[in-house]
Amino acid sequence: MNRVIVFAALLVWGVVVCAQTESAKGGWKLVNYSFIDGTSTKDRVLAGSTDYMEDVIKFEGAKGDITIYVNRYDKSSRKLLAGVTYNVKWTDPQTELFPGENMKMTYSLKTITNKTWMPEQQSAVFNQGIYGIKLKNKAGEEYFKADFSSDLISSKGIEKGYKLDEEKTLTVNMGGGFKAVYTYKWHPDLVKSNSDDVREDITPVMGNKTGWYFTRWEYVLSSADGTKTGRFANGDPYTEVNTGTGDKNNFTIAVTRIDKNGKTIAGGKAITTWTDPPSYFSDTELPSIAINRKIESNWGISQFSISFDMKDIKPGGATAGKINFATGEGKTHLDAYEGTLKAPKITKGSKNGDEKAIIFHMNGYGFKYYYEWLVY
Repeated sequence: MNRVIVFAALLVWGVVVCAQTESAKGGWKLVNYSFIDGTSTKDRVLAGSTDYMEDVIKFEGAKGDITIYVNRYDKSSRKLLAGVTYNVKWTDPQTELFPGENMKMTYSLKTITNKTWMPEQQSAVFNQGIYGIKLKNKAGEEYFKADFSSDLISSKGIEKGYKLDEEKTLTVNMGGGFKAVYTYKWHPDLVKSNSDDVREDITPVMGNKTGWYFTRWEYVLSSADGTKTGRFANGDPYTEVNTGTGDKNNFTIAVTRIDKNGKTIAGGKAITTWTDPPSYFSDTELPSIAINRKIESNWGISQFSISFDMKDIKPGGATAGKINFATGEGKTHLDAYEGTLKAPKITKGSKNGDEKAIIFHMNGYGFKYYYEWLVY
């Protein structure tokens, strides 16, 4: 009799375990990111008059850190009638989400200048259910207008999907028509790993070893970005256009020269992709970065390099203590290249809290990965 009871108990336990294993399967996987640009210029008639106003909305920056300008001018005098300038910073949400988990990201809103106007209402909504799931800040707010900086966490857990490749989106509304949209797809066979999903470009690693710890990254716009004019030796004018497009890990620079007739007479283009440097390294664990750089034309394209230097140095600059990453053959400045660049050495911080940066140099454009020296 006892054997029958034990067998029955084991059978029930087995059914429960199987059911739990099956229910643990399935999750939402981040498959795409897109940015909706709200840049616009619109004419409006001042109420009760024939005077025209001009509303100008624009931004500068890149994914994760943008400054938004929303201004209204008197069209004839160009006098600023009203406006606001504010900065928005955010991190990506999780790359994988499983039923019952809360969606998380960090977000900050900071007003820089304002005349009459304040930043427009902002929010982050995952389109689940009739009204969606809103992410709240530490004050419990679902809609943001006042300056703050905190984690945003969904008000409830994410639910499971019902079919393969079913799509859901997280829409981060930053005001002014600017939005960051993250698209997820349901994968019925996705299994949660035993380790947490930590992305080196978002979440600083925590540890208990003395060394350099990643804190944040930044895109740096080239001072030559845009259009400039010049003249040839014979006096004929020309226009030169410098552009940088893309984002971290995949960036394209292009230089184009156009003559007075609008004809392109010269141009260069380079496409660089790379892996992020490690979230942690000591003075003996030398960081390396995989690079794939393709040159369509090298006219106007300077060589590419990566350095470890003081945190305030801009791409192209250097201090006496700069450390250049190098190929296995010792080359530090490259045109087309596919392979790994590695730091030949790493200096220690002089004290706890010192900051330095790994700096990517690309025709004045660049990306900076900031690190802090922590002593344990």
